[in-house]
Amino acid sequence: MGKRKKRKYNSEFKLRAAKLCLETDYHAEDMNYKEQFSYMNESFARLCTTDDAKEGVNAFFGKRNPVWQEK
Repeated sequence: MGKRKKRKYNSEFKLRAAKLCLETDYHAEDMNYKEQFSYMNESFARLCTTDDAKEGVNAFFGKRNPVWQEK
C-alpha cells in the first residue's frame, strides 16, 4: 500500500474555533441545563455561519478539497 497523504489544515481560524468551544464549555458549567443548551446552540450557530464552514460543506458535497479563507 502507498503512503497515505496527510492533510494539514492548521489555521488561525481553527484555533479560534477550538478556543471558542472550550470557553463555551467553561462558561456553561455554572448554568442549568436549559441555559447550557441555549448557550451552546448560540455558539454553534456562530461557528456554522462562517465562510469557512460554508466552504467545508460545499467542498464535501462537491467532492473536492476545501479552499479555506480563514473567515
